[in-house]
Amino acid sequence: MFSDPLSFLVAHPGALVFVVFAAAAIEYLFPPFWGDTVMLAGCAVAGLDRTSLPAVFAAAFLGSCAGAMGAWWMGRRFGQASLRLLSRSARAQRLAARAEKLYASHGSRVLALNRFLPGARAFFLPLAGVGNMRGRTVFLWSSVSNLLYCGLLVGVGSVLASRAGSFEVLQGHFRQVMAVAAVVAVIALATLTVRQVLRARQAA
Repeated sequence: MFSDPLSFLVAHPGALVFVVFAAAAIEYLFPPFWGDTVMLAGCAVAGLDRTSLPAVFAAAFLGSCAGAMGAWWMGRRFGQASLRLLSRSARAQRLAARAEKLYASHGSRVLALNRFLPGARAFFLPLAGVGNMRGRTVFLWSSVSNLLYCGLLVGVGSVLASRAGSFEVLQGHFRQVMAVAAVVAVIALATLTVRQVLRARQAA
């Protein structure tokens, strides 16, 4: 799956930096996108020669910051209108009340940890916008989270590259990672589906 894209990125360092930046930003704006996987692949490719690691780290960090602020802006711009559309739903009202209470008490902590909470983090930045958190505060704490997370990705990617020793072995590692990720995703989806069916039966 990754053979041709990885080969292209190895041959074109400029494209590698762009792809990592775009993946980091899209991860925040369109959460189903596998941005972390693309970023990790880019870090591992950069780790093969290490000369482009600083540029890849900068791209991952700046892309993450851009995506985080974009998600916050979308929540601030469209969040209230969306909540008004959902105002007839008691569940949506409870969610909005909980989000407002959470950000009032722990807003900075939530944003500082958001990047390390896959799945849930898709809602943190838009909800910060809905809750009218100041842009400066959002940028500061989300950037702290992004800085630490991107550093972790670069470290893991460098370890993968050093252990692989060659591009061909690195390709094999990513095939294994993608296979495991696919199995985990299928299991998680099946578990959530079963839970939803059981809850519906209990409610009935």
